This record gives sequence, C-alpha cells and structure tokens, in this order.
Amino acid sequence: MPNSARKIWHLSAADKWLHCLALLSLTGASLALLVLPAHSLTSSDLKPHGQVEHSSRAVLDQSVHIGQAVERIARRCFWKPVCLPQAIATAWLLKRQGISFEVLLGVKGAVPTLEAHAWVEVGNTIIVGGDKRPEYKLIGPLSQEQSTANTGRQS
Repeated sequence: MPNSARKIWHLSAADKWLHCLALLSLTGASLALLVLPAHSLTSSDLKPHGQVEHSSRAVLDQSVHIGQAVERIARRCFWKPVCLPQAIATAWLLKRQGISFEVLLGVKGAVPTLEAHAWVEVGNTIIVGGDKRPEYKLIGPLSQEQSTANTGRQS
C-alpha cells in the first residue's frame, strides 16, 4: 500500500469525509473554472450565508484544518489544481460550515509577465495560498460583495 494511502487509512472517519469533500470541491471548482463564465464564481457562491464569528480559536483551527485538507488533496490530484481552484474549494467548504472568509487576489510583475495569485483568509489568518502570499501585491477580494467589509485593508 502506498505511503499516502496508508496515511489516509489511519485518519478518523470525520477527516476521511473532509478529504472526500475536499476532492469533490476541488474537482467542482476546477470544472467550474473551465466551463462557467468568470462572473458566475464571484457571486453569492463565494460568500457565506450565516457567518460564524471568526475570532474563536476553535473556528480558526477548523478553518486551518479545512485548508490543509484542500492543499493535501490538491498535491495528489493528477490535474494539479493551482491557487484559484484551491481557494474556491476552500471557500465552498468554509461556507458549508458557516465560517466567514474572504477570497483575495494579488498580482506581481508587470505586463506582459504579470502573475496572479489567490488565497483565502479567515480574519487575518491565511487558510490557503499563504506560502506565496508575500510575493504578491493585494488587489482586492474576488467578490465585490465581500469588499464592503474590507475597505481599510493594507497590502
């Protein structure tokens, strides 16, 4: 049995379920980015309905756990989902838990070599995409609906 399969075998039932949801969410986000118009992903899909206060340590721990599951599954997917599908999948899973989040976009470089990066924050904690975040200048949230609570953000 491969080492990664052994690790999954020893996870709790709840963690196995979370990893299944992460795989389904990554698959859905990757397919959605391929076939749907871009504006359809910046609507209410990326904004939680009932927002849980994110200052609680338990909520932050749960958010980080979700992000780690998405990143772990993304590393093992044959199509190698990059930052945007990972951010969207994480947002969907956080939304499912009612946790308040922001999907943020940043850029580095200049035209014609401009590069973009997406990451997810709960409060001031980066949940997914934090490894490359310092390299990128924040341009704002993915969804305009989210930006009203973010008017004073510094990059």
